[in-house]
Amino acid sequence: MSLDDVLEDVDSAPAQSAYVEVEALSLEVRRQVRSMMRRLSGDTVKLVGRQICALCHATPTLALKIVLDQVCSYDNLIDSVVKAFRYLTPLDVDVMFYVILSTLDDPTSSPVKDDGINAAHWLQSLSLFVAAFSHRHESPGLAYVLGYVLKKIVRMVATEDAPPVFETTLISEAISRLAAIDVMANATDDQILALQGGYYLNLEAFSMVSPLVLPQEATVDAVLAAGTDTRLTRRLAQWVTGLVVSNDQALPLAVAMSIHADKILKMSSLPLSSTLIIYDRELERVYQLFNLLYMNLKPERYAKVIPGPHTLASKYGLSWALAILWGRPNVAFHLAQSLKQWESDGEPINVKIVERDTSHGIQLSKSDEAAVEPALNVNAEKTETDQANANKSSAGASKSPVDTTMDSTDTSMNQSDVGLQRTSASTAGLKTSNADSAIETATAASDSESMMDVDGKKDKDEAPRVIADLQFESPLLPREYVAYIAQTLPSSAIDIGLSPEFVAVFWTLSLYDIEVPSGRYEKEIEVYTQFIARIDGMAKTVQGSHSKAAGLAQARARASASIEALNKEMLEQKQHVMRIRRWLIAQKDYWFCMAHEQRKLVTQALLQHCVLPRAVLSAADANFCAKLLWIMHYPLATNKFSLMIVYDSVFSESLSTLLAAFTENEARNYAKFLSTSLAYLSHLHLSKTHYAERAVNSWRGLTGFQQQWRYDRGFLPPKSRTILSPSPPEGSGDERRIKPGTTMLSYEDFRTVMRKWQVNLTKAFIVTLESERHDTVRNSILALKEMRKSFPVILQYGRRIMDKVNEVAAGRT
Repeated sequence: MSLDDVLEDVDSAPAQSAYVEVEALSLEVRRQVRSMMRRLSGDTVKLVGRQICALCHATPTLALKIVLDQVCSYDNLIDSVVKAFRYLTPLDVDVMFYVILSTLDDPTSSPVKDDGINAAHWLQSLSLFVAAFSHRHESPGLAYVLGYVLKKIVRMVATEDAPPVFETTLISEAISRLAAIDVMANATDDQILALQGGYYLNLEAFSMVSPLVLPQEATVDAVLAAGTDTRLTRRLAQWVTGLVVSNDQALPLAVAMSIHADKILKMSSLPLSSTLIIYDRELERVYQLFNLLYMNLKPERYAKVIPGPHTLASKYGLSWALAILWGRPNVAFHLAQSLKQWESDGEPINVKIVERDTSHGIQLSKSDEAAVEPALNVNAEKTETDQANANKSSAGASKSPVDTTMDSTDTSMNQSDVGLQRTSASTAGLKTSNADSAIETATAASDSESMMDVDGKKDKDEAPRVIADLQFESPLLPREYVAYIAQTLPSSAIDIGLSPEFVAVFWTLSLYDIEVPSGRYEKEIEVYTQFIARIDGMAKTVQGSHSKAAGLAQARARASASIEALNKEMLEQKQHVMRIRRWLIAQKDYWFCMAHEQRKLVTQALLQHCVLPRAVLSAADANFCAKLLWIMHYPLATNKFSLMIVYDSVFSESLSTLLAAFTENEARNYAKFLSTSLAYLSHLHLSKTHYAERAVNSWRGLTGFQQQWRYDRGFLPPKSRTILSPSPPEGSGDERRIKPGTTMLSYEDFRTVMRKWQVNLTKAFIVTLESERHDTVRNSILALKEMRKSFPVILQYGRRIMDKVNEVAAGRT
């Protein structure tokens, strides 16, 4: 081609230089690159790939820019281009990331579509390409892309009324492709159970089907590839985590993305529906980044990189929900270490108690000083301490993000038969009410020690008492963490009996601390066992191929090591849950000791500052709230805790107001909380014997289902004797923990209450389905879908809801 032919199209591209020869060569490069891109496919990737990479090496800034523009326009080219770029030199890779940054910073390209909600097509394609390109080359240039997004978020946060940063899709796609950690907007029960375990079980949480589950006709190459892909994914996850941490981007990204998500809710420039959608998506990406760091950093390393929640909230300005998300592993690590140290030293957990008489100052009678507040091998010290140490509650200005007015419902019962359908209580995670059998056996063995005082004698003479005032410190928790909660918790909540110590415990624990997903561990072990059996069956067929035989042997060894790791991890979690259970028993009687006589007041504070804010964060948090509330009733038998009043406030018509205020993800998560709670109640409803054992068992001192509440403020019962005991031993139980004259809710009345709760939920869903707001109707349908296993259980109510859903569907068509 002559120079004159090239100059004919000189106006088709911007000039690269003032020299006409350079302009001509630039146009020639453009023609060659576009011609090669038209011939690039899966069959020609090797041949054309060499030609493209040679041209990119000769003119990197020009040729790579053209290729990237093609990729941004046609995302189906991404895989072929990435495969072709295997021949790029390290210098070319660095130039590629320079071109990517130049494309991102192009002011003429809008990062958002016309709908104002979704990222532009070119940005989505670029995000996929960056993730795939980094997967191939593992270049540190990815850190510069993350740094660019970080700085853009910082500018957005510092600017008033700035639009959302849609470039966070780059972070999300990189984590998804490199670490195989996807967003979990609608997690399955198996995924939630996997997140509930340790590191090796967590790895299976983000895959719908294990890569080791292969069809029967799978070949030897498929078996070897499955093991290789798993190892590659783990290595890349470690690499990208190390890249973020080594460049000091972990904490800045965590803080910036969390504040960015919170600021979206305060934007007035977007419609409400658009704001809620964008907020959900950004919060999913915050969780995605958290899972990357949490799963790939050792606990001690994570604690050094991310500070505690009180620091994140006070110093960096994060909302409490996101501060505790990022800071919980820090506090949990120190708690786990302290519990191990306590166990190895053989010393009791000391709960520091200060009883105060407001009229006479601090006074401890001789009998009080001699008494030992019990737990499982626990001594409680009643010591005279400074007034400054005793007064931990202070008025705070910040409140929980969820504030709802609870209905004042009538709990009067009648003896009429409810006629609820017998339903299965097979909702995921229901087995945790019994804990794990190994935990029960080990803890029950220690339970006999809880009946002994410090002199080794049976403490049969201890009686309930009422104290004027009480301050205690939850053992082994950082005091600055609890102090921050005491400062920010409203004084009105503290005054009615919601102790900062309990709030700290509630927000510190997670599903890992309260339940061992033994079934999920066994399921994963079975997958590896079948994989080993498949390898053993193939070993005889590849005896002639030394390389394949060696590969199968290595894959078998890795699978066997994974089984050993899962078994060890399950055992460690069982021991940890047992230590946490003992730690809870040591302090459970003091959480609500000073609760107001009107039990609804402390219940409302508990829901407002603990349950509701956490239950909407994620599906795992929703399950945690439901399970911890049940564990507080059985087997802990928490002092002055009324589970029935909590449920009466939750299963009320106020649900319609909550659904109208929730985002889509929040509606799903809260419905998960309701579904898990109803599963526990359905299990009680099926059997009068089961109800008598788990709900109103006076021998165990259960008070969660009392019909009349007569406990005074400051009521402190004797120590628990029967927690986790498999059967009533000889001697008295925990009857003295229940105030004489107390009336328990009968089984027939419980069935009546269950019917009332079903009626309330039905009314709430009908109200939301009749709403004129489309997002409220959608939230209602999403919640019903999530609760399908536990609600509705009465046929006539189910028909009413289905009729209303059909009306909505007909009106939308």
